[in-house]
Amino acid sequence: MVLIAIGGCQSLKKSTEEVVTYAPFKIIKATHHSWYGGQPGIEGRKIYITVDNPKIRLDSVYFRSMKTQLKRSDSLDRVFIGVFINSKTNYVLDIDPKKEFGNRPPINSLKSSFELKDNEAVVKYSTLNERGYYKIENLIETNPVNFP
Repeated sequence: MVLIAIGGCQSLKKSTEEVVTYAPFKIIKATHHSWYGGQPGIEGRKIYITVDNPKIRLDSVYFRSMKTQLKRSDSLDRVFIGVFINSKTNYVLDIDPKKEFGNRPPINSLKSSFELKDNEAVVKYSTLNERGYYKIENLIETNPVNFP
């Protein structure tokens, strides 16, 4: 009896991480671009995902062995934006935490259970009734953005 309960829990955990082939929304547009500047040694990648359903919430995105949170655009309710930051600067370490203000945590590479090509991503989504993972198969890379 105990073995059945443990096996049941494991299968539930696995099913929540599986990518669905059908989601309650459609991807209208999915793009990404690299960016440089703003502060010395700071660069990264931005991803934009436009969906057809304003009731969908995209929580996070897995892309090129990285993961970040997605936030709904302030001006467009169907656009979600994710920002990956790579810092090449040294961190300030001091006994006084005020002097460490401004340090950003590094982006950690993650070992993902999703096998993705360079132009693919997986989004974690939720509605009132369901949660899941959906694979975007053709992200379009646009021109890099440079800040002064």
